[in-house]
Amino acid sequence: MPIQQTPKFKLEDVKRIIEDFVKGKDDAIFFSAKTRSLNCVMEVLECDLKEAKKFILTGMLKLEEGDFACRGVQWNTTMDTYGLENYQEHNWYVKFSICDEDGGYIEQVSFHPVEQVLRLQNGRVLHVTYKETKV
Repeated sequence: MPIQQTPKFKLEDVKRIIEDFVKGKDDAIFFSAKTRSLNCVMEVLECDLKEAKKFILTGMLKLEEGDFACRGVQWNTTMDTYGLENYQEHNWYVKFSICDEDGGYIEQVSFHPVEQVLRLQNGRVLHVTYKETKV
């Protein structure tokens, strides 16, 4: 039986930082891997950058503890991964960390449709709901 993991970051802290960003603190969110977040959302939703940011942040505000999938290390930083079920008709893979410098900011790494089955710690399974249509 796999070991049960817990998130490193509290969702209440994530949501507070997002709210700070929305209120004008521009350095509260850093999209470090735009090809795995903003660009993916723009492609799936056929929207612009501003709409993609709003979609991602609104989605992250919807996260609940039961959406947690796993914790891992990327770029020497601990990241939490969540699955967002049936958000705008798709299941989404969400990965981020909170950096504690200057009161904390979110490094938003991934926000894209689930590409393979994603198992959440509470037993739910998110399936692929979006297939890339590039020619």
